[in-house]
Amino acid sequence: KLLSVTDRALSCTALKPVGSSPEALADIAMKATLGGIDVIKDDHGLANQESATFRARIEHCVKAIRNAEQTSGKKTLYFPNITSRFEELMNRAELAEELGADGLLISPQLTGLSVLDTLAHSSIDLPVMAHPAFSGPYTINQNSGIAPDIYFGKLWRALGADAVIYPNSGGRFSYSIEECKS
Repeated sequence: KLLSVTDRALSCTALKPVGSSPEALADIAMKATLGGIDVIKDDHGLANQESATFRARIEHCVKAIRNAEQTSGKKTLYFPNITSRFEELMNRAELAEELGADGLLISPQLTGLSVLDTLAHSSIDLPVMAHPAFSGPYTINQNSGIAPDIYFGKLWRALGADAVIYPNSGGRFSYSIEECKS
């Protein structure tokens, strides 16, 4: 809805590597925007490292994306990673909104599932994207745990995730094509 896209899948990329400066990450964000990417999210490992503090990363990336949008003529959304302990996460969410981010990325398995629900029902008016970091043990074994389509596709959405990064077939994880389609 934020991108006015109704007839195709959205494209998304991650800013990395961890250890890059805010300027280097902003350059990647600018190039991704010029390349037509719909959503740019922080790598789930980006937090508040000295090499790219949370504030500096958002300031540089938002500016680079907004400038590149002027050339591309297309809106691109930026979701910084706010995963942290609860109070810090909420402070980061407020700061991200204040600095012009378009959404928020969290790893519910690291924050606790209730944090996803609390964030989604807070006064912060940004969409929330959930990242599957550390959720493999709950979904990877077909004989125990929770089916990935239920865990990522239903539970996280029910708890308030507006978007979910879903592990793919053929990647580092052993999800089948059928599981991913479901």
